[in-house]
This record gives sequence, structure tokens and C-alpha cells, in this order.
Amino acid sequence: MQVHGKNRRSLGRDSIDRISRDYGCEYNKEKMRIYLDNCTFNRPFDDQSWTRVRLESEAKLHIQEKIEKKEIELVWSYILDIENDQNPFEEKRRAIEKWKNFAIVDIEETPRLVEKANNFVTYGIKAKDALYISSCNRRKGGLFCDNR
Repeated sequence: MQVHGKNRRSLGRDSIDRISRDYGCEYNKEKMRIYLDNCTFNRPFDDQSWTRVRLESEAKLHIQEKIEKKEIELVWSYILDIENDQNPFEEKRRAIEKWKNFAIVDIEETPRLVEKANNFVTYGIKAKDALYISSCNRRKGGLFCDNR
């Protein structure tokens, strides 16, 4: 398998399912809730010639499929709205904002959420990431996906 170029091997669905299970997507046979950050939503729009980007995109698209089939529940938050509104690419912005319709819950900013985020910042977590983690944690999001 080449890292870059035309002779790339695609990760099969069985492999993605196994990876998903290993990281909690079928945890206790219950429906899992997942919180995706804005970078994860944007990943399929990135340059797919890089192996890591392609694999992360395939994983995100697989999760997206499970959300559409209601096998996984999507959690949304105001911080996603803010970041997506700042996206200069209208096509990407519109594609991402459609996912809000699939969310089972939309988390709004509260003083408690901001307080939790500020606490995470004291441990060296960037403010925006702290808001994501606090939003996910507020509704027991289950799994937080970030492509970093």
C-alpha cells in the first residue's frame, strides 16, 4: 500500500466496525451518543491523498451512515454553530449545518458549561476544545471525536 498516490487500499467496513467497537461505538449494546467537533465534520472535504486524512474521512463517513440509520445518536452544541458560521466555504458550511437536523439534543451555553470549560483550560486544554468537551460531557455524549 502506498501512502500517497493512486494505488491506495480502502479500509473495509468490517475493519471500521471493529475499530468503532474497540473505541466504544457498540458499548454495552446500547445506542451510543457521539459528539463530533467541527474539524471532524470538515474532514471529508480535506485533501484525501494523505492516508491519515482518508482513513479519518472514511471513519467519519461510516459514523455518519450510522447516525442516518439511527444506530448512533448525534449530540450538537452551540459551539458547532459558532464555528460552522465562521466557515468561509458556503458549500461546506451548508453540508455541515444539515447535520444539526439529525441531532437528538442541541446543547446551549450555560454558566455551568462555561465554568466546566474554564476548569479544563486550567489543565492546559485550549478554550475552544474545552467548550467542546464540556458540551459533550454535559449530556454524557459518550464518545468525542476529534481528528487531532
